[in-house]
Amino acid sequence: MPKKTIPAGNRVGAAATSPSFKNALGPALQAIRIARGWSLSEVASKLQSEGWQCSEELLVQIEAQQAPILDYETLYFCKVLGMTQDELFHHLKELMARRPRQNYV
Repeated sequence: MPKKTIPAGNRVGAAATSPSFKNALGPALQAIRIARGWSLSEVASKLQSEGWQCSEELLVQIEAQQAPILDYETLYFCKVLGMTQDELFHHLKELMARRPRQNYV
């Protein structure tokens, strides 16, 4: 059965108009990506191969907390990263403990 392709949508403009943070996971996703030595292009390609048409531009905005992450999108990240949602949120909790002054929400 072929994978269903889900477009990322056009959320960039909406995210750029608000100064508030749009997600909490962005810094954790960036830290994991960097720790694994993956480029934004590699992550976008991996997400696309799983069926989510996510661009590098959207990944930059997600990592900068300027674009929201929808619940189903966290599942794509987890699949690409090879971890559960619990593990992903645990990584966020550890990151927050190490960087308490950074805004996560």
